[in-house]
Amino acid sequence: MTGEERRRAKSRKRHEKRANKKRHTVSNILLLIAVFVFCFAGFKIIAGEREYKKGRDEYVQIREEAKPESGEEDKINWKKLRKINPDIVAWIRFDAPKTIDYPVVQGKDNNIYLHKSFGENYIKAGTIYINCDNKPDLTDANTFVYGHNMNDGSMFAKLKKYEEKSFCDKHPYFYIYTPDDVKHVYRIFAAGTYDQDSKVATQYQFADDETYGKHLEEIKKGAYYETGITPGTDDRIVTLYTCTNVRQQDRRLVFGVEVTGKTDAAN
Repeated sequence: MTGEERRRAKSRKRHEKRANKKRHTVSNILLLIAVFVFCFAGFKIIAGEREYKKGRDEYVQIREEAKPESGEEDKINWKKLRKINPDIVAWIRFDAPKTIDYPVVQGKDNNIYLHKSFGENYIKAGTIYINCDNKPDLTDANTFVYGHNMNDGSMFAKLKKYEEKSFCDKHPYFYIYTPDDVKHVYRIFAAGTYDQDSKVATQYQFADDETYGKHLEEIKKGAYYETGITPGTDDRIVTLYTCTNVRQQDRRLVFGVEVTGKTDAAN
C-alpha cells in the first residue's frame, strides 16, 4: 500500500469515526426526547386521573350530604346543600345511567361553573348548571341544563347512551327535584347532535305558540330516532346539553318533556 493509499484509508477511518459519533449523539438525543415525551405523557395521565378522582370523590360526599334525615329516597336535604353552596336550584337524577345524580346550580353567567365544583373548588368537571337566563323553577317553555362530557364517564358523559333507541326505550325518564319539594318527571322525546349555534341549541324563549311549535319540529328533525312522543305547545321541556368530543361545534342534546303528575307521556 502506497503512502497516498494509507493516507486515504486513515482519512476514511476518521470520517467513519466522526459519522458514527454523530449518529450515536443523534440516537442519544432522540432517546432522551422519547423518554421525556413518555414521562410527560405519563405525568399528564396521572394528573388527569387525580383530577377525575378529585371530582368523583367530592360528588360522592355531596350525595351523602343530600340525603334527608328522614331517609326518604325522593327527598333532598336542601338545608345542608344551601350551606355548602347557596346557588343550588335543583337536583337531577336518572334511574339509568345511574352516574347522572348531581346537584344543579345557577350562576350569574354561564361561565362560573364550567370548572368550579359544587363545593366551589377548581375541577375540570365543574358543576351541572341551568342557563343563567332561565327561570330556576323550570317554568320556562324550554330550560337548558348544561354539563361536561367527561372522559371518565362522569357528569353528562353517559348521555351518549341515548344515541341508541334501545337504551331510550328502556330508560325514557329522568327527574329534577326542586327546593319546593317537587319531583319533576321528564319523558325523553328526542336526542340528537346539533350545531352549537343552531336555534335548537340556543333558543329558550318563544314569541308565540307557532314559534315554539316550529322549535319542537326542528328538534324532531335532527333527532337520532323517532320516540313516538310529540310535545304540544302547552308543554314544558328541558334540554340537557353537553359536548360530543368529536367536532368542536357539535353538541349532544337530550330533550325531555315534563309529565309530572300524568299517567302517560304526551303523544
